[in-house]
Amino acid sequence: MKRGMILLKEVMYLLLAIAVIAIILIAGSKVYSMVSASQEGAQAQGTIENFITFLKNIPSGQMDKTLLYAPSGYWFVSYTKDEQKPASECYGKDCICICKTEGCDSDSYCAAVDKPVGSNKIAIRLTELRVTNNGNDYSIAETIKDVLNEGEVTVESDKCYGKPVSLVRLGDACRLGTNPNDKCALESIVPIYEKAQAYAKSIGITDLQVTSGYRTIAMQTALWNENPNPQFVCPPGNKCPHLTGCALDVCFGELCDKGLSPYLSNENTTLLEEIMFSAGFVRYKNEYWHFEYGTDRWQTCTNEKVNVC
Repeated sequence: MKRGMILLKEVMYLLLAIAVIAIILIAGSKVYSMVSASQEGAQAQGTIENFITFLKNIPSGQMDKTLLYAPSGYWFVSYTKDEQKPASECYGKDCICICKTEGCDSDSYCAAVDKPVGSNKIAIRLTELRVTNNGNDYSIAETIKDVLNEGEVTVESDKCYGKPVSLVRLGDACRLGTNPNDKCALESIVPIYEKAQAYAKSIGITDLQVTSGYRTIAMQTALWNENPNPQFVCPPGNKCPHLTGCALDVCFGELCDKGLSPYLSNENTTLLEEIMFSAGFVRYKNEYWHFEYGTDRWQTCTNEKVNVC
């Protein structure tokens, strides 16, 4: 009997110790969550303040780059003044927020901005942004969606998926089957090109035009048969940029004249590069008019931190 009582006490002490440990662990977890949330909140506020300062320092008509990296896993969301926002301080104003969820339905940190930054939802990791001050608003293009792992950066891109649409008559279906003169690109590339158009107009270039975009295999084969030079025409059996719908041949003014050297380099080609780079495009080194976004070449250029390759 005595032995049983001793055993019962030991069991009770053990259960009590387990209960105390559980309470300590739960309390510790709550404290950690509170500290973590506080740190993330401070990071979010700091990111917003730094981003607003960054915006104010971009001259009108110019583009600059910045990184979004904290708090990792949150979302950068921008709203125009007419959209519903999660924070009362932004009602009736253009606004940017750092939110724990894409929908900004919890843990939202917001601040008003002096002019529209558009409607953007960007996952925060190690994301490089190209931001252009268009005068009346800002436009944003992502150049890197990061995966940072042991010093290596892998660029992820989903920009080369979608259906072709006309760049000339936005919203219409691509009609290459009946009109080979249609200038088409993947649906996801159209807003990227529109950013380049907006930047061009902001610096006085009103005749920016696409001379070639999405191509069918038949179109690429015809070009190859006409000029089988892999420096300037992609063999149709390969993964050709124009076949992805993510490559555009672009020009303005005298750069649209036929017969110019593809290696031409002058004030206008430099200006064309500035326009297309502002939206996130990269250029193929052998042709002053050929630009890509979301392709293998775009990934290579981005990894090498160059705009031409």
